[in-house]
Amino acid sequence: MNRLTFKVEQTPIYDCDYKANVEQKCLLDKLGQLEDIEEELGTDLITLCKILKHNECYDKENKDCHIVGVTIDKVILMPKSFPYGECEFTRPFTELNKTWFLTRKELEK
Repeated sequence: MNRLTFKVEQTPIYDCDYKANVEQKCLLDKLGQLEDIEEELGTDLITLCKILKHNECYDKENKDCHIVGVTIDKVILMPKSFPYGECEFTRPFTELNKTWFLTRKELEK
């Protein structure tokens, strides 16, 4: 993840590499806070929202899976071939597009 903002010397104020007016400074502060959260999670928030939106994904080992839960740092999956509640397993967000994928097309690349 590439940051667009940086903290101004030991302050809770964020800035960027170009001149910004007052309204833009407010946006930079918000963006900086969101980027801090992304760094803590190890994934970007847009990807997290996509994960929450989907109810299925694709895993290299178990192929078609249901997303049955999400925690702060991982997704809980279950193969579609198993009865609900059996054989749940987890994958960290950091493994997205490595061991598990949101689309079959991404899996087959």
